[in-house]
Amino acid sequence: MSQIPVSAKQILKENGTGGFTLCSDTLESILGTEHADKPVIVISVTGTTDPGKTMIFDMMLRHLDPSTRSTDDRGGSTRGNEDRPSRNSGIELWPHLFPVTLPTGEEAVIALMDTQGAADDAPRSQAVQALATLLSSLQIFNVVDDLSDDVLEQLRQSIEFGQTLSKSTNAPAFQKLMFVVHDWKAIDKFPVGAGGGDQLVKKWLLQNGTTNKQIEMARQHIGDCFNDVNGFLLPFLGPPSDHSPSAPDGSGLLGVLPLAVVFPPALLFVPEILRHRSALLQGTRSRQLINEFSARLIELIQETLAPENLAIKVVAGERLTTGDLCRLITKYVELFSSKEPPKPEDVVYATIACLYPAVQAAKEQYVEAMASVFREDQPALNDDELMRQHKEATAKAEATFHAQKKTGNDSLVQNGLKILLKDIEKCFDDIDRENTGKRKKEEQAAEKKKKEESQQYIIELVKTCTEMYINAMKAVADVDGFVTRDNLRRAHATAKEKAMNKFDARSKNHTVEWDSRYWLTCVIGARFRLMQYHNEVMKDAEDRRAVRGNMKAVEVALKSYRTVLSSTISGEGINDDSLLRQHDRTVAAAVDTFKSLHEGDEDTAEKYVQELKTLIGEEFKMIRCSLKS
Repeated sequence: MSQIPVSAKQILKENGTGGFTLCSDTLESILGTEHADKPVIVISVTGTTDPGKTMIFDMMLRHLDPSTRSTDDRGGSTRGNEDRPSRNSGIELWPHLFPVTLPTGEEAVIALMDTQGAADDAPRSQAVQALATLLSSLQIFNVVDDLSDDVLEQLRQSIEFGQTLSKSTNAPAFQKLMFVVHDWKAIDKFPVGAGGGDQLVKKWLLQNGTTNKQIEMARQHIGDCFNDVNGFLLPFLGPPSDHSPSAPDGSGLLGVLPLAVVFPPALLFVPEILRHRSALLQGTRSRQLINEFSARLIELIQETLAPENLAIKVVAGERLTTGDLCRLITKYVELFSSKEPPKPEDVVYATIACLYPAVQAAKEQYVEAMASVFREDQPALNDDELMRQHKEATAKAEATFHAQKKTGNDSLVQNGLKILLKDIEKCFDDIDRENTGKRKKEEQAAEKKKKEESQQYIIELVKTCTEMYINAMKAVADVDGFVTRDNLRRAHATAKEKAMNKFDARSKNHTVEWDSRYWLTCVIGARFRLMQYHNEVMKDAEDRRAVRGNMKAVEVALKSYRTVLSSTISGEGINDDSLLRQHDRTVAAAVDTFKSLHEGDEDTAEKYVQELKTLIGEEFKMIRCSLKS
């Protein structure tokens, strides 16, 4: 029968930062099929010997579908070959699920899982191993020669997760673990096959004396984490002959004999297939050893895949469908996305939250309830109101949880409730943080608005008090004639005092970050100097009407400056450089306005220009300072 070569598809790969990322499209294409609602049996092949894994993986494929063979470039003939293509750490799934009918008549599917990097001496190898353990209903762990503490080190993280999961559910976290020992030599101690393998595993787990506490912990608790831990011993076929392809690690037939020689597609040992290799095998490997190896390998595969020995994947008391498995893989990979391994409590949380519908339904109700009162387009809530809404929504979520139909023991129900409440608290922390941020923004906006309003009020108040001063001075200085300097100074002192008193009375409840009172005195001072100059001009002027016209021209020019600059600073986001440039342009325009209106000689007009610039300068200082603050 011709065999159709197919490759396993990678569903988990390294992300370049020490963690892993999910190939979600590939995963969905395999598990999100027409079998999505069927119970799933997950068999993973892991361990410390890569070609041994490949051989068993390939043999299971041949048993499940004789028309299929793996195109894995790590095939049994390449073990120990340094030139074989390197692989990144990760997990692969066979692209097809294999339907099977269980002895109960129930229809299920088998998913075959392979690992890369689980044989490496690196933290990521433990992560790959842990993921495979979490996801498998049967894990076939391959080793060479014998079981050692290295195996327990490889499984240490898996056992840590399993301990916590077991305590949370009051049941073993995992189902079946089988240690397959390749090239077993000590047949005088333990015979090859399942019986000898079980005896070896039992003795190995009873050993003690190691100084490594973590290894000893793993040895003590591995039995608590798995429903069934057994072994299987495959015989040693002797070192490779001088005429055979090399196997640098001395692994015997496993390293040099092509898989198609050992097994025909139907997994029956056919001597004719070996005859064409007789020259290779003659004198170095007896037919008895080859027959024994073939028989034991057949026994391993057939016993592993016998319907009565298959176990549907169970997590936290829940039987999984392929759809459940797809969601669980997605949830677990999130935990392993960073270099730091997840905490065992995080694994428990992810497991129950993913598979316990009551948790998800109650959480969704809480989220919806809080979303209805905490909306983006509404103001922030005060702390008391937010807490009241949280407690009310939590109580309703708990009621929904208890009303949902639940399976599993009381411990699982209680852990589900704990996870729900933990998830709700996490949601509330996010809402509270967002609400606090919103309230701070609202407070900052209100403070900014109040500040801007205060600044604008003070600027207008300075203008009002200045106008009050000007009007008071006009009663003395704006007469058709000269005012003595003493009278002018007394009028100035009186008018200034009234203006400052009014400013002090009306600015009490408005605080700004600049000395507004000082700026008012500066503006009044500039006004007084202009009036002093104007009074001196009036003293000697032949045409006093023209002199008064110059004062009016100053007021018109000053008003034009204020109008243009006010329109400039009313826009959002003007910076200081732009303000200075606009100020210079506006001053020039104000001077041109005055010159177009002034009367009398140019020397007198130039003095008015200087006083105009002084007045503008004092007002601009106040405006610029207010904008900076």
